[in-house]
Amino acid sequence: MVAPRNRRGTGNRVALVAALCGASASIAFATDTQRVSNYEYRFSAVFPGGVRVCTAASGDQPHGFFVRLNGSDQECSTGKNADVSAISISAYSNATFENSPEEEIAGLCQKRGGNDETVAIGKLRFSGRRSAQCNQQHADGSIDIYVVTQAGQWPGAHESQELNTPYINYTASLHSTQSRLSEDLKLFRKVLGSVRIGYSK
Repeated sequence: MVAPRNRRGTGNRVALVAALCGASASIAFATDTQRVSNYEYRFSAVFPGGVRVCTAASGDQPHGFFVRLNGSDQECSTGKNADVSAISISAYSNATFENSPEEEIAGLCQKRGGNDETVAIGKLRFSGRRSAQCNQQHADGSIDIYVVTQAGQWPGAHESQELNTPYINYTASLHSTQSRLSEDLKLFRKVLGSVRIGYSK
Protein backbone atom coordinates (compact mmCIF):
# COMPACT_ATOMS: atom_id res chain seq x y z
CA MET A 1 0.00 0.00 0.00
CA VAL A 2 1.22 3.45 -0.86
CA ALA A 3 0.83 5.84 2.06
CA PRO A 4 -1.01 9.13 1.43
CA ARG A 5 1.37 12.00 0.92
CA ASN A 6 1.99 14.10 3.99
CA ARG A 7 0.24 17.42 4.37
CA ARG A 8 2.38 20.51 3.94
CA GLY A 9 1.82 21.92 7.41
CA THR A 10 -1.02 23.46 9.38
CA GLY A 11 -0.78 26.74 7.45
CA ASN A 12 -1.68 25.06 4.16
CA ARG A 13 -4.43 23.06 5.85
CA VAL A 14 -6.07 26.21 7.24
CA ALA A 15 -5.61 28.01 3.92
CA LEU A 16 -7.33 25.16 2.09
CA VAL A 17 -10.33 25.24 4.40
CA ALA A 18 -10.55 29.03 4.26
CA ALA A 19 -10.46 28.95 0.46
CA LEU A 20 -13.74 27.08 0.34
CA CYS A 21 -15.81 30.20 1.02
CA GLY A 22 -16.84 31.06 -2.54
CA ALA A 23 -20.30 30.85 -4.16
CA SER A 24 -22.88 28.34 -5.50
CA ALA A 25 -26.61 27.65 -5.76
CA SER A 26 -28.94 27.36 -2.75
CA ILE A 27 -29.62 23.71 -1.93
CA ALA A 28 -31.66 21.51 0.41
CA PHE A 29 -30.86 17.99 1.60
CA ALA A 30 -33.71 16.11 -0.07
CA THR A 31 -34.19 12.45 -1.02
CA ASP A 32 -32.06 13.02 -4.13
CA THR A 33 -28.47 12.59 -2.93
CA GLN A 34 -25.04 11.74 -4.27
CA ARG A 35 -22.23 9.89 -2.46
CA VAL A 36 -18.72 10.89 -3.46
CA SER A 37 -15.52 9.06 -2.53
CA ASN A 38 -11.83 9.79 -2.01
CA TYR A 39 -10.03 6.49 -2.45
CA GLU A 40 -6.58 7.62 -1.31
CA TYR A 41 -7.84 8.55 2.15
CA ARG A 42 -10.60 5.91 2.18
CA PHE A 43 -13.65 8.02 2.91
CA SER A 44 -16.93 9.05 1.32
CA ALA A 45 -19.70 11.53 2.07
CA VAL A 46 -23.23 12.25 0.88
CA PHE A 47 -24.22 15.63 -0.56
CA PRO A 48 -27.55 16.78 -2.01
CA GLY A 49 -28.18 15.64 -5.55
CA GLY A 50 -28.00 18.29 -8.24
CA VAL A 51 -25.44 20.45 -6.45
CA ARG A 52 -21.92 20.69 -7.83
CA VAL A 53 -19.46 18.87 -5.59
CA CYS A 54 -15.99 20.38 -5.96
CA THR A 55 -12.63 18.77 -5.24
CA ALA A 56 -10.73 20.18 -2.27
CA ALA A 57 -7.05 19.99 -3.19
CA SER A 58 -3.66 21.07 -1.94
CA GLY A 59 -1.48 21.55 -5.00
CA ASP A 60 -2.34 18.69 -7.34
CA GLN A 61 -3.43 16.28 -4.60
CA PRO A 62 -7.16 15.83 -3.91
CA HIS A 63 -7.88 15.76 -0.18
CA GLY A 64 -11.68 15.80 -0.19
CA PHE A 65 -14.77 17.69 -1.33
CA PHE A 66 -16.69 20.91 -0.80
CA VAL A 67 -20.00 22.47 -1.80
CA ARG A 68 -21.24 26.04 -1.69
CA LEU A 69 -24.70 26.60 -0.27
CA ASN A 70 -25.80 29.98 -1.60
CA GLY A 71 -24.93 32.50 -4.29
CA SER A 72 -24.98 32.20 -8.07
CA ASP A 73 -21.46 31.20 -9.14
CA GLN A 74 -21.40 27.43 -9.68
CA GLU A 75 -17.75 27.24 -10.61
CA CYS A 76 -15.33 25.53 -8.23
CA SER A 77 -13.23 28.66 -7.73
CA THR A 78 -11.33 29.18 -4.48
CA GLY A 79 -11.98 32.88 -3.95
CA LYS A 80 -13.06 33.67 -0.40
CA ASN A 81 -16.43 35.33 0.22
CA ALA A 82 -17.52 35.88 3.81
CA ASP A 83 -21.21 35.95 2.82
CA VAL A 84 -21.25 32.59 1.07
CA SER A 85 -21.75 29.38 3.04
CA ALA A 86 -19.67 26.28 2.33
CA ILE A 87 -19.24 22.74 3.66
CA SER A 88 -16.07 20.70 3.20
CA ILE A 89 -14.88 17.23 4.16
CA SER A 90 -11.14 16.63 3.79
CA ALA A 91 -8.32 14.38 5.00
CA TYR A 92 -4.56 14.60 5.53
CA SER A 93 -1.96 12.17 6.79
CA ASN A 94 -1.15 12.87 10.43
CA ALA A 95 2.35 14.11 9.59
CA THR A 96 2.74 16.00 12.88
CA PHE A 97 1.80 12.87 14.87
CA GLU A 98 -1.00 14.30 17.01
CA ASN A 99 -2.30 11.72 19.48
CA SER A 100 -5.94 12.80 19.52
CA PRO A 101 -8.57 14.84 17.67
CA GLU A 102 -8.26 17.46 20.41
CA GLU A 103 -4.57 17.94 19.62
CA GLU A 104 -5.21 18.09 15.88
CA ILE A 105 -8.00 20.66 16.10
CA ALA A 106 -5.93 23.08 18.19
CA GLY A 107 -4.40 24.58 15.05
CA LEU A 108 -7.78 25.32 13.45
CA CYS A 109 -9.22 27.69 16.05
CA GLN A 110 -7.06 30.44 17.50
CA LYS A 111 -8.86 30.82 20.83
CA ARG A 112 -7.44 28.74 23.67
CA GLY A 113 -10.01 26.11 24.51
CA GLY A 114 -11.22 25.99 20.93
CA ASN A 115 -14.66 27.63 21.00
CA ASP A 116 -16.17 31.06 20.60
CA GLU A 117 -18.72 30.88 23.41
CA THR A 118 -20.92 33.54 21.78
CA VAL A 119 -22.03 31.02 19.12
CA ALA A 120 -24.41 28.22 20.15
CA ILE A 121 -23.55 25.19 18.03
CA GLY A 122 -24.34 22.05 20.00
CA LYS A 123 -22.49 18.74 19.82
CA LEU A 124 -21.03 17.72 16.45
CA ARG A 125 -19.16 14.51 15.65
CA PHE A 126 -18.25 12.03 12.95
CA SER A 127 -20.63 9.09 13.32
CA GLY A 128 -19.34 6.47 15.75
CA ARG A 129 -15.90 8.08 16.12
CA ARG A 130 -14.14 10.14 18.75
CA SER A 131 -14.32 13.73 17.53
CA ALA A 132 -13.33 17.22 18.58
CA GLN A 133 -14.95 20.46 17.49
CA CYS A 134 -14.26 24.18 17.63
CA ASN A 135 -15.70 27.35 16.15
CA GLN A 136 -14.70 30.94 15.57
CA GLN A 137 -16.69 34.04 14.81
CA HIS A 138 -14.93 36.69 12.72
CA ALA A 139 -15.15 40.47 12.65
CA ASP A 140 -17.02 40.36 9.32
CA GLY A 141 -19.80 38.33 10.97
CA SER A 142 -18.87 35.01 9.36
CA ILE A 143 -18.46 31.83 11.39
CA ASP A 144 -16.16 28.85 10.87
CA ILE A 145 -16.96 25.50 12.51
CA TYR A 146 -14.57 22.54 12.47
CA VAL A 147 -14.98 18.90 13.47
CA VAL A 148 -12.00 16.52 13.50
CA THR A 149 -11.57 12.78 13.90
CA GLN A 150 -8.66 10.40 13.34
CA ALA A 151 -8.36 6.86 12.00
CA GLY A 152 -5.98 4.20 10.78
CA GLN A 153 -2.53 2.99 11.76
CA TRP A 154 0.77 4.06 10.24
CA PRO A 155 2.59 1.42 8.20
CA GLY A 156 5.43 0.20 10.42
CA ALA A 157 3.71 1.37 13.60
CA HIS A 158 5.03 -1.69 15.45
CA GLU A 159 8.57 -0.50 14.73
CA SER A 160 8.34 3.06 16.03
CA GLN A 161 6.69 4.63 19.06
CA GLU A 162 6.11 7.86 17.10
CA LEU A 163 4.16 5.93 14.47
CA ASN A 164 1.75 4.66 17.13
CA THR A 165 -0.25 7.86 16.61
CA PRO A 166 -3.32 7.73 14.30
CA TYR A 167 -2.57 7.66 10.58
CA ILE A 168 -5.13 10.06 9.03
CA ASN A 169 -6.80 13.27 10.24
CA TYR A 170 -10.30 13.94 8.89
CA THR A 171 -11.77 17.46 9.05
CA ALA A 172 -15.31 18.62 8.37
CA SER A 173 -15.85 22.37 8.15
CA LEU A 174 -18.76 24.75 7.80
CA HIS A 175 -18.39 28.40 6.85
CA SER A 176 -21.59 30.34 7.54
CA THR A 177 -23.09 33.63 8.74
CA GLN A 178 -25.38 34.43 11.65
CA SER A 179 -28.36 34.82 9.33
CA ARG A 180 -27.81 31.41 7.72
CA LEU A 181 -26.29 29.46 10.60
CA SER A 182 -29.41 27.58 11.72
CA GLU A 183 -30.23 26.42 8.18
CA ASP A 184 -26.61 25.61 7.31
CA LEU A 185 -26.09 23.61 10.52
CA LYS A 186 -28.97 21.28 9.64
CA LEU A 187 -27.32 20.35 6.37
CA PHE A 188 -23.85 20.19 7.94
CA ARG A 189 -25.07 17.67 10.52
CA LYS A 190 -26.53 15.49 7.76
CA VAL A 191 -23.38 15.59 5.66
CA LEU A 192 -21.22 14.93 8.74
CA GLY A 193 -23.41 11.99 9.72
CA SER A 194 -23.09 10.52 6.24
CA VAL A 195 -19.28 10.29 6.25
CA ARG A 196 -17.95 6.75 6.02
CA ILE A 197 -14.27 6.08 6.77
CA GLY A 198 -12.58 2.88 5.63
CA TYR A 199 -9.78 2.92 8.19
CA SER A 200 -10.26 1.38 11.61
CA LYS A 201 -10.78 3.64 14.61
